Amino acid sequence: MGAVLEDRSGGSVNGGLVPPGDRNGSAFVEALKTRRYDMGLTGRWPVGDERVLSVRASATSRDLDQTFGDVLEPSKSTTAFAETALSGVTGAHHWVIGLALQHDSYKDEVVRNFNCTYNVPGLFVQDEIPVGESATLSTSARLDQHNIPVHVFATHETQVNQPLRISKNDGFGAFCRRVTA
Repeated sequence: MGAVLEDRSGGSVNGGLVPPGDRNGSAFVEALKTRRYDMGLTGRWPVGDERVLSVRASATSRDLDQTFGDVLEPSKSTTAFAETALSGVTGAHHWVIGLALQHDSYKDEVVRNFNCTYNVPGLFVQDEIPVGESATLSTSARLDQHNIPVHVFATHETQVNQPLRISKNDGFGAFCRRVTA
């Protein structure tokens, strides 16, 4: 667990006015108040002789109050992740199957065009099998369901020969909402 509590202030100094040199100008305040909290946990438990159940989770939250002159812009962002996986050995296969959930949100009280919330559950599998004495073939797949209308399926195959690694990927890149002013 962790926390950051930070207050900063600045702006015009020594009686400075904005715009500079204007007798009718005013002092300009620039301030930042940040409150950030984060936590994480992991756990592993044996399930039978050759299987392990693992759990990972983390979360972070940031409250930010920015002041520019007379304008206060409060915002909050949150990111959370949880995953559970079962791994094991069956014959020569070393495998993993699991579920994951990621949550991201951002809320700005003043500039609302950027407000968003994303929840993405996922299912993943991986299998590794030795090929000869110095090589391993690894294949994996992941299915994510975004809370906007998109389903993502990604695969990954790797062959590892010491010291060479050959990989083939099929998947997607992250995307952002287009915002116009």
